[in-house]
This record gives sequence, structure tokens and C-alpha cells, in this order.
Amino acid sequence: VVSSSIQLTPNRVYVASPTFEITSSNNVIFGLNYSLSGSMNIQLPLISDVGNMQCTFKDEHGNAAINNIHLLSSGSDLIDGEVSQSLGRDYISISLYNNSTNKWFIH
Repeated sequence: VVSSSIQLTPNRVYVASPTFEITSSNNVIFGLNYSLSGSMNIQLPLISDVGNMQCTFKDEHGNAAINNIHLLSSGSDLIDGEVSQSLGRDYISISLYNNSTNKWFIH
């Protein structure tokens, strides 16, 4: 039995700019396509503003080894104990979820 409150198919958001700030979205895949032109900075929302959230980031153009993609935390939030995480491998993807307080976890 599957609960109707579970969203099995995530939404995809296309990101093609050098900087992008995420607002409240849950179960979203962010298709990152700017890495062909230069590095990219993705600002995560403040966890206390969005509550429970999970999201996935994917280098869709396969150029992150040359033009890194940087995930940046907000405020005092941390991503696996760090203020940022860099994606530096072509076609890499990373998924995050949070504890609703101040920590993002990579899974």
C-alpha cells in the first residue's frame, strides 16, 4: 500500500544561470546546465524557513570537472558538516535531505 501523500515522481527544474537560489521545493531534481560556460553556485534555502526538504542536483551537460558546481548552505546550516559542497566530476549527481533544523545530509 502506498500512501497518497508520497510523491513518487520528482519535479525537474532546469537551471541555466551561474547563480541560483532555491526557495521552498520538495522532492525536486535540479538539472544543472550552466557548467558549459563556467562554474555555478547553488544557494540552498535556510532550513528553518523550509522545514523538511529533499532534492537532487545533476550535472546534465557533463562539464562539472572543468567548471565546478558549488552547493552553498545558508546561515549556520551545514552540508555533511561543511558550509559548501563542490561537484567536480562530469555528470555527477548528489541528493540532499535535511533534519528540519540546521543540517543537510548527502545520501
